[in-house]
Amino acid sequence: MKNEKKTFWPYGILLSIIACIVACGYTIYVCLDYPVYVDNSKFASYQEVDYKINEIDEAQDAFEAEFGKGEFLLFANGYEVKEEMKLRKKRVVKVADSNASFELLLKTKANTGKIDAFITRPDTSEYDAPFALKFAANGLISEPFKVSKKGRWQIKIKIDSSDESSTKIGIYSYEFFAR
Repeated sequence: MKNEKKTFWPYGILLSIIACIVACGYTIYVCLDYPVYVDNSKFASYQEVDYKINEIDEAQDAFEAEFGKGEFLLFANGYEVKEEMKLRKKRVVKVADSNASFELLLKTKANTGKIDAFITRPDTSEYDAPFALKFAANGLISEPFKVSKKGRWQIKIKIDSSDESSTKIGIYSYEFFAR
């Protein structure tokens, strides 16, 4: 007499293996957009950020409490860029011609402090370049600049308005697409 009872445990093992492979693939897919080894969004190495994240967040909160969050405006050839493009994860970036002369305005109440800024590509540090900003009546304005390649660009800005009694550091990031 034959045993007619079917067992499904081999299918469970096979499905578990496939689920692990899919999870690994998704992890790689997400990491392609966020390469940790080149991340300098806090103007420090990722090891230092990991070690001091609470102090960095407190300094950022103190800065925003005094000066506000800030608002970015991008200008191409003297006109405000209005065209937008949606990226993954519901992010929206401004789109402009790569041959244009750009200017960036960061509307903030901060009017003193040390400014560090650079322009970069989000996936590599090969094109990192210093970025000139100066305080103006309604915030910070950049010198006119051009981009060397088409694609995504990020501008990272750090304003250190610390004094003897408190640490206030504003860290901003602005992303746009040059086509």
